[in-house]
Amino acid sequence: PALMWHFNLLGQLLAQFYVAKLKERTLREQTYMNALHQTGAKVTHDVKNLLQSLNVLCSAAERNEDPVALNALIRRNLPVIAQRLQGTMEKLQRPETDSTRLIQADAWWDQLQKMHQTLDVEFEGDAIGANVLLPKELFDTAAENLLQNALEKRRLDPSVKMKARFDCGDRVQFSVTDTGAPVPEEIMRKLLRGPVHSETGYGVGLYQVARQAREAGFELRIVSNLPRRVCFELAGELSAGKSVLAS
Repeated sequence: PALMWHFNLLGQLLAQFYVAKLKERTLREQTYMNALHQTGAKVTHDVKNLLQSLNVLCSAAERNEDPVALNALIRRNLPVIAQRLQGTMEKLQRPETDSTRLIQADAWWDQLQKMHQTLDVEFEGDAIGANVLLPKELFDTAAENLLQNALEKRRLDPSVKMKARFDCGDRVQFSVTDTGAPVPEEIMRKLLRGPVHSETGYGVGLYQVARQAREAGFELRIVSNLPRRVCFELAGELSAGKSVLAS
């Protein structure tokens, strides 16, 4: 009986070891597939934003109101688009690395205004310090998503007005406000917490930005969701060195 008990115990130990190894391999595969899924979602999202930037240039070229101004617009924007495309390719080739490139706040704000100067957006900036550093990828992605969602409202209703505001006083605050219709209540319950189905541009984009913001120590939130005043804000605290770094 003692020998049989030892054999049974050994068999149970081997079985548990085998099951643990199977679970470990399955977990490793799931982690790998999850990393691929997240990288693919981010890259798809980046490509969509780049396509939207190119569409802005194409729209300006079609109007062809001022060849000199159009030339200047293309010269300013094409290098930026090429740089962002290069960053997207690097992210695809090395999905395990996270981009933490920093940019001066005033330079980022100036670049954003130049890239969207043909879209009839009111830009309002206050207390933007030259020594404040921002995570470039996060703010680029957030700005393009918020502006493009507002532009989609304008496409459906040409009377919609848009305003982008940037403030680097005691804390960093970037917001986009539009005078369009508010986000429906059924979408509000899930917005920023997961992908949602919508016909007006809200969906996986804002969810990705919200996750990216949390990873960098920021918060993307809905400040106002009223008729003719819909406002999204990306905000975070300034560190002692006046630099906003990933937490």
